[in-house]
Amino acid sequence: MQFDWTPEEILQKRRLVQFWREERTSDNKIVCGFQPVSQESHRGQVNRISAFCIVSCIYWESQQQCYMTSVDLVQLLEFLMNISLSMEEKNRVRRNLEGFKPVTASKNRAETVDFFRLIMNFPNPKPRHIEKDIKVFSWNTVPLALKKVVTKYRTTVLPQQQQQQQQRQ
Repeated sequence: MQFDWTPEEILQKRRLVQFWREERTSDNKIVCGFQPVSQESHRGQVNRISAFCIVSCIYWESQQQCYMTSVDLVQLLEFLMNISLSMEEKNRVRRNLEGFKPVTASKNRAETVDFFRLIMNFPNPKPRHIEKDIKVFSWNTVPLALKKVVTKYRTTVLPQQQQQQQQRQ
């Protein structure tokens, strides 16, 4: 998603990435796919559109790298796992992701103020909730970060549930 951007994406310094998921019960896996989508196709809509989740791949010019906000990362995790996390759980997820060395974009730090403003000014789907400091993760770490957190939220079938499932078969 970091390469072959359209002229519009380059100008906006953002590529919208649409994710979708499929649960495979045969081998207990979640399969996901993604593709770039145009800003025009989702203007004014929120990040979740029925069976899809839209996140931003944001180009930080001074770093010459693409980033994803922690807000988008947590939202993507919720979508892929088909769960809704409480604020406490979201904070726990963010703490678990600290090892991926996120950068804090802040309006109070000269080296991040331009990137912070860029993030805050994006139209819907917005990669943030409110105007405050925000952690961003290198796009390269997103697959590893998702894998780390997903392994902590594996669901297990309780013996009683397993028996009920076998009886239905």
